[in-house]
Amino acid sequence: MSSDDLERKKIKHEQRRLEDKLDKMLGFYYWRTYWSTSMWANLATPLNLGITIFTALMTVHSSSSSSFISDDLNIKINIATFFISIINTFFAPQKQFSDLNEYLSKWGDLGNHFEKVIFSDQASKEKIDVYLQILDDANKLFKDQFSKHRNFVTDLLHVLIRVIFMNSNDRWMNNGPFEFYERIQSDGIELDFDFEKFKASHKTTNMFSRLCSCFSCCFPNSSDQTKVTQKPVVVTLNTPEVSQTIEMTPIIEIKNPIQEDQVSIEVQ
Repeated sequence: MSSDDLERKKIKHEQRRLEDKLDKMLGFYYWRTYWSTSMWANLATPLNLGITIFTALMTVHSSSSSSFISDDLNIKINIATFFISIINTFFAPQKQFSDLNEYLSKWGDLGNHFEKVIFSDQASKEKIDVYLQILDDANKLFKDQFSKHRNFVTDLLHVLIRVIFMNSNDRWMNNGPFEFYERIQSDGIELDFDFEKFKASHKTTNMFSRLCSCFSCCFPNSSDQTKVTQKPVVVTLNTPEVSQTIEMTPIIEIKNPIQEDQVSIEVQ
């Protein structure tokens, strides 16, 4: 192999290595931010709605000449509003949601830029330069985000969803073409997930089968534990010289075949 071929192979390997790195990094932090944003959004809505409803009830009760609600119920609503307001003020889910939603948009922009470069007609050296710039921007965004928003509860939520529902594959290109990962593997870079299982799960068209495949990692594969038992074959030789019964496995290699009228086979 000439020096030019070695140089081209080295450049191509560097390109695939950066694609694998960015695919893993951008997807991981995008999905982690996504699930964090979803959790805070689903907390902020009921808390704010509850405070609004309880405050409205207390206002109507205090301003109404007639008894809109009982005094006992009014006291309970006041206590509930007090505790909900403390939780809402301390955890600030609406602010957490707004901040993380901005970071989610930034991770999405980096991922879209990365995907656009993958399918462009740029030379490998040009792609490497762009990938390095995306990697630098991703590292800066990671430092900025997780110095301000680090929550181990949302991190645990992401880990559980990643293992149970995403088959440990939360990369950016996990819905992309199979050729992308085949090219990475062809350059000797090992993926961190089962590629054959990934292809099989994406070829499943039935929605029920897709839902069941999400929980495949929770249950052992029964086909791997089941051993097929085969009945022995009894061969009786009916030649004039010998009459003998032999037990053998169903699959054998016969180098000297016996005449058809000399053998009778019985399966027990």
